[in-house]
Order: sequence, then structure tokens, then C-alpha cells
Amino acid sequence: MTKLRLRGFELQKPYLDGAAQQQLIECLRPVLRAAPLFSPEVPGGGKMSVRMTSAGAFGWISDQDGYRYEDRHPSGRTWPEIPREILKIWSDVTGLEREPDCCLINYYGEGARMGLH
Repeated sequence: MTKLRLRGFELQKPYLDGAAQQQLIECLRPVLRAAPLFSPEVPGGGKMSVRMTSAGAFGWISDQDGYRYEDRHPSGRTWPEIPREILKIWSDVTGLEREPDCCLINYYGEGARMGLH
């Protein structure tokens, strides 16, 4: 696996080939059914152009009250579990034994924009 380090970011190319990327999408479909994508509201008003959801014990949300992690999707349902396939990627890439509490899933449709962070 080729690792590129750029200003505090590490790109792991080509960790996921085309087939692995398709498998990743398939493992996320049940997450999206359980916790549908939504467009977060920003504290100053307006909506983000990216749609998102989460999996795990917590999910990232934003609304007029600010940015934060919550234990429930905006629909009121608890977040679905992080798929094992995602946890395998986490383990492979980070080398950590601890599992994450949150897996943020961003969907960049046409016209969506968000800087690298």
C-alpha cells in the first residue's frame, strides 16, 4: 500500500481497488436504510451542501444549537452499528486496537462541496 503524507493528511492509495470500493458501498446500504442521509443545518442558518449520516454509538450532527455528537439520528432512532468491513479498514489503516465510537458517512452529490478536513 502506498502512503502519501500531505500537510497532516495521509492518503492510502490504492488501499481499496474498484471491487473493494463497490463492496464498501454494499456494506453501507443497510446503514443508510437505518439512518437515512440528511443535510445538516449550520448554526448561522442554511443547510450544508453535503448529505451525511453516521454509524456507531454516536453520530455527528449540526443544527442551530451548533456542531456536536449525539447518540441519535435526527429522526430520533439510535445510530446503526459500524459495519465489520469498516472496522477492518480502521484496524488496517490505524493499527489501533480500540474501535471508533463514530463512523461519519458523507455523500457528495452534484454541487456538494466541503474542504479537506
